[in-house]
Amino acid sequence: YQQQGRFKDASQLHGRALNIRIKKLGRVHPDTAASHRHRSDFFQEFGYLDKAKTQARQCLNIESHCFGKNYVALALAYECMGRLQMKLEDFPRAATLFERALSIHEKRKDLEGIASSLDDLGAALRSMKDLKESKRALKLHKKALVRRKKFNKEASLPIAKSYMQIGIAQRMARQLNESESSLRRCRDILEELQLEDHALFQQARDELGLTLHEKGQTEDAIQLHLQTLQQRLKALASWHPRIAESYHYLAEAYEGAQDFLSSVEYHEKCLAIRKMGHKNAVYRRYERLVAQKKIELLSQDIVDES
Repeated sequence: YQQQGRFKDASQLHGRALNIRIKKLGRVHPDTAASHRHRSDFFQEFGYLDKAKTQARQCLNIESHCFGKNYVALALAYECMGRLQMKLEDFPRAATLFERALSIHEKRKDLEGIASSLDDLGAALRSMKDLKESKRALKLHKKALVRRKKFNKEASLPIAKSYMQIGIAQRMARQLNESESSLRRCRDILEELQLEDHALFQQARDELGLTLHEKGQTEDAIQLHLQTLQQRLKALASWHPRIAESYHYLAEAYEGAQDFLSSVEYHEKCLAIRKMGHKNAVYRRYERLVAQKKIELLSQDIVDES
């Protein structure tokens, strides 16, 4: 239900699972904490960040109470709270939480946990949009790839994920040719695995579109974003957050192509979906951005027509 964008149905099932665990196991139990973590991730995906924060805190409090500081469930709780801070755009706080999770995985010598935390930490660093931090993030993503290659075949989902993370970091570090190469490698692996309908394939195609946009190949970028949008519209509810993401990428690409009316149209479509989520500070910043862009872009379009 969650993948299909059926918010109400998914919310009821997550709530029922939590209530059953509280009734059978008690409020302070690892499985109860896991339900809080799942609910937090669910609310994060649909933009209800205040509810997500409540669930993430409850998960973290339970795990801290139940286990020692090196227990894997505590690392998962840190990662959940870190993902929330990413949504709230508090990237330094997210980085701190991911570093704590990484420390636990390293002490347990959990290679996949280490690789995952390296990618999470890298994502937080590159989101700061600082060239130095982006280069540091790139090194972390490459370390994650080295670790994954120790226990995965080259043509595997984890390796594809690593190439995508590296490609994103290379774009943020202004290494655009290398970024395109890494993202195409990710896409090639997923095609070899016949995973063209997988969410990771859609994300990799969008990331490739963003890189091509940065290289000035806006028409190619638009075509890639349109392919992802069409695929998502077939598989997801029309108001799913991932569709809003596709609208946002298309709006930026059309702006780069000087098609200002189309850019405003897709910005408004994105905003219409995001209005369905909780009106948090991140949403309000985006709302102001769209209003400002609408004035600027439409004014520019009128000038061009004149």
